Amino acid sequence: MGTQLTLTPTINEDGYVNLQLAQQVSNATAEVQFGAPVISTREASTHLFVRDGQTAVIGGLVDRAENNTRSGIPFLKDLPLLGGLFGSTTRSEVRSELFLFLTPHIVVTDEDVDRVRDGVQRRPDLLRSALPGGPLIDSTRQRRDTLP
Repeated sequence: MGTQLTLTPTINEDGYVNLQLAQQVSNATAEVQFGAPVISTREASTHLFVRDGQTAVIGGLVDRAENNTRSGIPFLKDLPLLGGLFGSTTRSEVRSELFLFLTPHIVVTDEDVDRVRDGVQRRPDLLRSALPGGPLIDSTRQRRDTLP
């Protein structure tokens, strides 16, 4: 159970990245068959051409779950006509949609590789600035240094 993303990139001579993408989301449902929960699986696949450094947004894995829960005093809540006095029904609806934001970056030189590796080792959120075309600067540290 969980979210699985399979991505196969290919780089062409014009600086475009060809992405073959498959995404799968699996969740256990409240239903039980043969003594085990039923697994709900949603899948989507696509093929993209994206220029180096451009962001592509992919959406479409929508899920809607409705739950009806009956609670109250055992046996009395199940009585016809009078059961409503001894119990209550809670209804809930959950809707979710998975969006992916993909920004491919082509790493060409050894310096690019070193910047990416250093960014990952320092902090994962610095990875964006470690990619080609962006300096590796820790903005929180820079702000502290400029304060009096």
